[in-house]
Amino acid sequence: MRDKLYLFMLLMLMSCATQAEVDSLQVEYLEEVELTSIMARTAGFREYCTDFADTYNEEATVWFAPFADHPAIHYFQSLRDRFHISHDALATLALHLKKDRGRYVLKKDTTYLSDRWSEVDKDSLLAMLNDFYEDSSFLDFFERHRAFYEVRCRAYTPALVDSLDIGWIERFHGFEGDKFHIVLAFTNGRHNYGPSLATDNGRENYAMAGYVSPRLIHLNGFTIHSLYGDMIVHEFNHSFINPLLRDSTFRQAMHPLGEEMLRRSYHTMTNMQYGRWDIVVNETLVRAATLLYKQAHGCSKEELERLIREEESHGFRWMTDVVTSLHYYEQHRSSYPTLRDYYSKLTDDIRRSLFVDF
Repeated sequence: MRDKLYLFMLLMLMSCATQAEVDSLQVEYLEEVELTSIMARTAGFREYCTDFADTYNEEATVWFAPFADHPAIHYFQSLRDRFHISHDALATLALHLKKDRGRYVLKKDTTYLSDRWSEVDKDSLLAMLNDFYEDSSFLDFFERHRAFYEVRCRAYTPALVDSLDIGWIERFHGFEGDKFHIVLAFTNGRHNYGPSLATDNGRENYAMAGYVSPRLIHLNGFTIHSLYGDMIVHEFNHSFINPLLRDSTFRQAMHPLGEEMLRRSYHTMTNMQYGRWDIVVNETLVRAATLLYKQAHGCSKEELERLIREEESHGFRWMTDVVTSLHYYEQHRSSYPTLRDYYSKLTDDIRRSLFVDF
């Protein structure tokens, strides 16, 4: 009886902690995100050159165009050519920057910094970034737009937060007590990322949402919630799933499967910028987990089947089997407390799907 009472109290405390996390969750903006994104935009990175923020993008172009030949911009272009720095690599860099006496340095724990930065000389990177920051008067630009950032973040918070079930995400992955952040990235266009950050107090999970102005959202027949709701869940799933492939055992086992997935849907995947096997694996698992989230929140069996077929039409032809495997995981949590504990069986199921049942 005492054990049951203890378990009940523990579950109640965890539930209260999760609800407190949701209640305190606000949409944020980060100077580091705008800095790295605008540098990428100025360097001509295609994914950062779309204009969905109305006059903000125009104002950024006018302000930073005179610095298109800045050494830091040429340096960024070389990073893209030499080390494939693009897309979410910039997002992970932004999260690992901090100010120290007015200059940017790296945070001490870079566990979740994209491995694409591993061969980049960090001293040179930081020197170039800080030179651009000072020479372009980036802080002046940022401060002039602070009111714009704050108004937009307040306006988007209810639609992005109110119906979000953080508790489900934590329970599904088997980690409770992590901190969650939603960040509007005003230079990301329609690109969204799910990076993570290791801190002294544990891991922090981010859904980094590319900002689309309310005018463009409504012009295309969406609401803020309908455009962003599923995407926020998708990116938070990324922040849990992507780090699993840092385990060398998982990576070795999943590598040939990811290569086979990429081979079977090569043109479709590369057209979506999923040109690496690990990206295809993570995207598969994230999309499957997001479908389970939708099912847990009112999606009918018929609608789930339609969504699975839709994913399969997008090149993820193995999605039915992956969703089935994750259903099994959900039903056997006493044997698999976390998704990490289930990863080996999940790998076996995907191998069977690709090479036996295909």
